[in-house]
Amino acid sequence: MITKRIIIITGMAGSGKTTAAKALLWKLKKSAHIESDSLISVNPFIYDAHLEKLGIKNIALLIKNFFNSGYENIIISGLIRNKKIFNYFYKLIKPKTKMYIIYLKANKKSRAQRRLVRARDGADTKKWIDWIDKKFPEDSTLNTSDEKYAFLETDNNNQSIKKIIEEIKNFIN
Repeated sequence: MITKRIIIITGMAGSGKTTAAKALLWKLKKSAHIESDSLISVNPFIYDAHLEKLGIKNIALLIKNFFNSGYENIIISGLIRNKKIFNYFYKLIKPKTKMYIIYLKANKKSRAQRRLVRARDGADTKKWIDWIDKKFPEDSTLNTSDEKYAFLETDNNNQSIKKIIEEIKNFIN
């Protein structure tokens, strides 16, 4: 029997969402990764409710396409950061799958260090991260499991990516 799963990896900017999602992708059979940042890369970039909804709609379409193409594990990193956004997402996809939310907890010092190491784009500047942290402070509305999903919070300040992935795999299996 095929068990389809949606695994949402969330956390503050620089907490390791993309790194964890990419590593998990290669540890699960028949899996796909959706990186939400690339789904809302637009010009002009105005981060507001409209752009969030556009990103969630794009994620919903990709999930459908991946499941229809035979993928069983869909890993989403980013964008779904609170219960309000999750509920909008849930209404759009009406899942008949197991859903998991993984919250990567990392302090500001760890996140700043990751930002310096990766230096991927303008979103990795101190000014940008400070703006993101102020605009989207840490939110705890997802941190309870309910009938829609199971929830795991993991502190990844001093853990290797291997340990984080091992913890996630144990949680979802």
